[in-house]
Amino acid sequence: MTETELIATPARLEVAVIRGSAAPCELVFNAHTDPAVIPQWWGPRWLTTTVDTMEVRPRGIWRFGQYDAGGTPYALHGAYHSVEAPQRLVDTFELGDTPGRVVLQETAFESWEGV
Repeated sequence: MTETELIATPARLEVAVIRGSAAPCELVFNAHTDPAVIPQWWGPRWLTTTVDTMEVRPRGIWRFGQYDAGGTPYALHGAYHSVEAPQRLVDTFELGDTPGRVVLQETAFESWEGV
């Protein structure tokens, strides 16, 4: 599966995004937790991403910077709540210019038959 499926149920504060990959869970988990790899895939493509801090452990923090072609900075940050390699990450996500609007996100890494 390489398509993306988006599930948003009315009246729930929850959105599920399902993506597939032919890569093993360990490799995909590593892509989400290795600061050297994050700038290679973190989007959108028209922004350049830098990793300022990435403490992948419970209660560890992460902070990324993104920059457009004109050099305008955008700050992203959060904290890890749970790290279960290579199956699951739970962390928060907050945009630097919208303090107090925190998203709790869970990323599950599962093997799929036929992928």
